Amino acid sequence: MGVNEELKNKLCKFNLKVKTVKSKNRFHVKSINNIANSLTKYNTPEVEKLIILLLEYFEKINITDYSTPSKQEAHYDFKNYIFPSVLYLIKKEQYRLRSTLKVFIAIGLIIDLCIYFFIYKEYYYPIFSILFLLNSTYKTYVAKKEGRFASMYW
Repeated sequence: MGVNEELKNKLCKFNLKVKTVKSKNRFHVKSINNIANSLTKYNTPEVEKLIILLLEYFEKINITDYSTPSKQEAHYDFKNYIFPSVLYLIKKEQYRLRSTLKVFIAIGLIIDLCIYFFIYKEYYYPIFSILFLLNSTYKTYVAKKEGRFASMYW
């Protein structure tokens, strides 16, 4: 059995077991589903290593019998088992993260403040903050619909 088939089998088992758990977001259920579905499209050695990391994550939570992890454990698991796949998929499929929205808002605020203090001292509307917020919100919405979104606790 190849790693893709093994990942699909473990993902089905994972989804069935996690349905009964109260704190699903600590297992990053939606993110793992999106990532696993995207990774199975590729057959490269790099993706195989990422799939093996996900399989190790499934094995780890299977050993603990799907007991709800603490926030620190969930953060550690996301960082070590899931995030490398997210980084790969950001490059390959333009995956979006929740933090992307915050970055765009910060950039918009910086531009608006620079314009206000250095160019236009009268009353100024935060045009760039609003535009960046709308743009990022729309792109995140589209990415969620297309299954190209991953985030911790999602």
